[in-house]
Amino acid sequence: MMYHFVNIETGEFFFCEEKLWLKTLETAIDEGWDPDGTIYDVNSQYEDYEYDEDYNRTLYCYCVSIAEMHEWGGSYTERRNQVVGYEDTIYLVKALEGTGADPGLVSFIEKGSFRICS
Repeated sequence: MMYHFVNIETGEFFFCEEKLWLKTLETAIDEGWDPDGTIYDVNSQYEDYEYDEDYNRTLYCYCVSIAEMHEWGGSYTERRNQVVGYEDTIYLVKALEGTGADPGLVSFIEKGSFRICS
């Protein structure tokens, strides 16, 4: 299954095979990267819920999003519209230097904060 990443500032996107993303994370950690953890974007996740004009359903969806935010563990592997922060991308790229990591993916990460789309 593919990962879909979107740069927060530019809207540029990148598609990545799951195997490649997991290997990239593993390589970075082996090279000393200490992940900050991703940021759960409650507004983006809330927008993913299908809701209608029913106020109670809308309120329910918002409450579910807030509850998920409080339980969020900072995952880089789930696809929940979470955000990889700017500083985290800097250290991730530094850890990947000289490892032979996919140059397209590294180039994308180097451009700053990005969303791991659901």
